[in-house]
Amino acid sequence: MTAIKELGDADLPTRELVPGEVGLELGEIVISLIPAISDVSLNLSAQYRHFISRAEPEVTLRVHYGSAPYLEPGDLLYDSGGVWTLNRVRGKLVVRLRNPRDGLYQLAALELESALRFGDIYYIREARSRPDRRPSLLEYPLGEVLIINLLAQRRGVLLHACGVSDRGRGILFAGTAGAGKSTLATLWEGREGVTRLSDDRVIVRKREGRFWVYGTPWHGDARVASPDAVPLERIFIIQHADENRATPLSPLDAASLLLVRSFPTIWDAQGMAFTLELLGELSQAVPCYELGFVPDKRILDFVRCLT
Repeated sequence: MTAIKELGDADLPTRELVPGEVGLELGEIVISLIPAISDVSLNLSAQYRHFISRAEPEVTLRVHYGSAPYLEPGDLLYDSGGVWTLNRVRGKLVVRLRNPRDGLYQLAALELESALRFGDIYYIREARSRPDRRPSLLEYPLGEVLIINLLAQRRGVLLHACGVSDRGRGILFAGTAGAGKSTLATLWEGREGVTRLSDDRVIVRKREGRFWVYGTPWHGDARVASPDAVPLERIFIIQHADENRATPLSPLDAASLLLVRSFPTIWDAQGMAFTLELLGELSQAVPCYELGFVPDKRILDFVRCLT
């Protein structure tokens, strides 16, 4: 049996942070956020507080409040159809948040240099004199868009899934909206030997020849967000049903279904190719099933019999 991995202090060397700096570790990617003005404190939402790290960062972001330089429109790479767009401006990636009521880009912007190691976040409408009014760092969608792009650099993939460690064995329940991810996370609560990693978003990476699943701060209705990680042993593509049943999937079918339940960089051909490659390897290495389930605790023993 392999125990879950608690990330942070024991695994990576620590360092002295600069004044006001906040370090976050997401799927073993360490991100440093530093205030552009030294006497300004950064506001971190509760969902990120379990992910704080003092390890050496792979990515460093300067955080600015109150104003931003003129950011050219550049080339549109992706439009969410909602609150954000992704553009390429003079070789840099720029994520712009807009007010959905009037379409104006006036909420925030994330500007990253091409290697995605350094960048700037601009919270445009927030006054420096009102720290209680400052937005929390990396609120939706900035944190997720950042990690999606970083994972696509041959690191891993973000999946729409509930993840649990059951006695040191990682299990994923991947599903689209309404498939039952938060329901399953709630059913696992309090089960002996179980640690819940997330009820909505997980990171999957291949490390040292095997696949690992990591919790993330981006939870669903069950509000499960853990920084732990565990080797991945089973994947279930879930849906509600009138009885508990599991059907093994071929690697090709599993990879196709996982792609629909992933967050790939469809704006980046190389990143997209890597995601397809990774999902193909994942579906070959880890047994995958279609799982129809009845939302009561009988499903837990049913799943354990398959793992």
